[in-house]
Amino acid sequence: LHHREFLSIIGPSGCGKSTLIRILAGLETATSGEILLDGKAVTKPGAERGMVFQKYTLFPWLTVCRNVMFGLETAGYSRDGAENMALQWLDIIGLEKYADYYPGQLSGGMQQRVAIALAPQPRVLLMDEPFGALDAQTRAQMQNYLLEVWHNIDITVIFVTHDLDEAVYLSDRILALKANPGEVNEVIEVPVPR
Repeated sequence: LHHREFLSIIGPSGCGKSTLIRILAGLETATSGEILLDGKAVTKPGAERGMVFQKYTLFPWLTVCRNVMFGLETAGYSRDGAENMALQWLDIIGLEKYADYYPGQLSGGMQQRVAIALAPQPRVLLMDEPFGALDAQTRAQMQNYLLEVWHNIDITVIFVTHDLDEAVYLSDRILALKANPGEVNEVIEVPVPR
């Protein structure tokens, strides 16, 4: 993986895409081989890796701002520091006007943008089919928001998708897995600019 790269993982259902990204996140253990980040083994979740799931992972009883602040405070930021950083992230994802809303008051696409902001300072952002449940128009908007966030911050993205068009649009490279679980078929350099 290259610094600031956008890598998509594609393959047929059941080939291990979600398992691979969960191993990269430290949520599951590999049966063989090892995952290294800066020469250190990945064996558990860590702040340098953020994970965005397909299902929204927001606390419904917390406002949008408090949802984003939660992870920051857990990571050791003071309440004021977490609030300032959360508001900056909400500005980056275009939701600063919704800081005091609750997740149930937002559309699906807006909720997913908040989910992206929940891990605002990882070096690697892992995304497991985050736009799979969205309608085509919202999905296209989310792809553009994600690229905007990626362009504005120093981050590497690993993105699981079933959609080859989405992978080509978003990625620098595409990792294609075989139907046999856990096997890489090909690594494809995307030859066209975004």
